[in-house]
Amino acid sequence: MTRPPPLPSSLERVEVPAFFSPSRFGALGRCKLSVLGERSASVLLPPGVHALVGTLVHHVRRELSEGHWKAELSQEQACTLLLAEVTQQAEAQLARTTSTAALVPLNEAMGFRAWELRELRLRRWASRLVLKGKNGPVRPLGDLLAVPTGQGPDTPRLETGDEAWLVAPSVRLRGRADRIEQTVPGTFDIIDFKSGRLHDEEGQLLPDATLQVRLYALAAEEAGAGAVRLLLEGDDRHHVPWGDTERGETRALLRTISKKLPAGKTLGTEDLAEPGPHCRGCRLRPSCRRYLDWGPNAWTHPPLPGQEPPLDVWGTLERVATGARGDTVELRDANGHLVIVDGVNPARGLGAMAAGEMVYFFELERTEDRRAHGRVVHPRNFHESPPDGGRRLRQARSLQVFRG
Repeated sequence: MTRPPPLPSSLERVEVPAFFSPSRFGALGRCKLSVLGERSASVLLPPGVHALVGTLVHHVRRELSEGHWKAELSQEQACTLLLAEVTQQAEAQLARTTSTAALVPLNEAMGFRAWELRELRLRRWASRLVLKGKNGPVRPLGDLLAVPTGQGPDTPRLETGDEAWLVAPSVRLRGRADRIEQTVPGTFDIIDFKSGRLHDEEGQLLPDATLQVRLYALAAEEAGAGAVRLLLEGDDRHHVPWGDTERGETRALLRTISKKLPAGKTLGTEDLAEPGPHCRGCRLRPSCRRYLDWGPNAWTHPPLPGQEPPLDVWGTLERVATGARGDTVELRDANGHLVIVDGVNPARGLGAMAAGEMVYFFELERTEDRRAHGRVVHPRNFHESPPDGGRRLRQARSLQVFRG
C-alpha cells in the first residue's frame, strides 16, 4: 500500500523581488513569507474554494464589461451562460489534479446556498450594465493553479483598459488593475472588482481593498497620471478617498516595507514568517517551520469566532482502524492530547504507517464545535468525510496528509 508523501522540507531562504504587487501588499504586512515564499515552496496547499470562485466571478465580470457576449442576449442571460461556461472550464482544470479533484463540482464544494447567493449577486451586477453584447469571443479562463511568476514590465507604464499594467520602478510597484479609464486627458479612474465582501462589521471598506487601490494610485502618479480617482466595485461602486493624507500614509507604509525588504536580497524565512489566525489562507503551511512550531500552542488561549487558527493537526500516530466510512486515525499531538480524525480515505495510505510515526493533516473539518464563554475551544475530533453524510458537517475537500 502506498504511504502518504513525506512532509515537504522547510523553506530556509527566499529572495526579495524587485517589485511589490499591490494586490498582495496587505498580506505582505501580516506575514512576509506568505507572499515571498510561494515561488520557492516545493509543495503548496490547494487554493480555497472561495478564492477559486472569486477568480471565476472576476473573469465573468471582465468579459461582460468588455461586451464579450452575443448581442441578442440580455445582460442577465449572458451572465448566466458565461458563468456556466467558465465553471465548466474551471472544473475540468481542477479534476486533472489529485489535490483539487474533490473540489468538483464547485457549487457543492462551496455549498449550494452560498453558490446561489454569489450567482444572484453577479446577475444583479450584470443587470446594471449599460453595454450591449458585441459578439466578441469570450477569452478562456487562465490556469487556476499557476503560481504567480512575478514577471512583467520593468519600466514606467500606465495602461488603460482591462487588466491594465501599472509599473512604477521608483516606488517598486508593479501590478495589473482590473480596469483603468482615462476620463479626460491626464485624469484616470482605477477600478478594482471585488467578488467577496467589501465591508467589515462596522460598515467600513476593508483595509486590504483600500490599500490595494491606493497603491495603484501611487504607481499611476509615479508613471505620469495627473489626477486619479479610485473605485471598488462589488455589488455597488464605492469611491475610495485619495488625497494628500492618503498619499502620505501610503508612501510611508511603502517606504517602511521597502526598507525591511531590500530588492534582490536573500533573507532567512525565520525572520519573515509571522504566524497567526491569518495562516488560514496561507498555502505554505507544510513548509513553514515557524507555523509548525506555533501550531500546537495556537489554541492555548481560546480565540474568538472568526479568529481561529487553521484546522490542521499533527502528532504521533497511535492507531488506524478501517471501517465502513473509511479510516479512523488516532494520534497524540504535541500537547499530549488524543486527537481523532475520522472518515479518512483509505487510499491515502495511513494504514501502511506504523504506530509512533509522525503524521500531519492540513485543511481538516471539525466534527465538534466546542465553545466556552463565547470563545472557540480546540477541537479534538476531525473528519475528512462527514459522519452525518453532509447534512450539517462539511467534507474536508482540500485535505492534504503527510508523514514525518
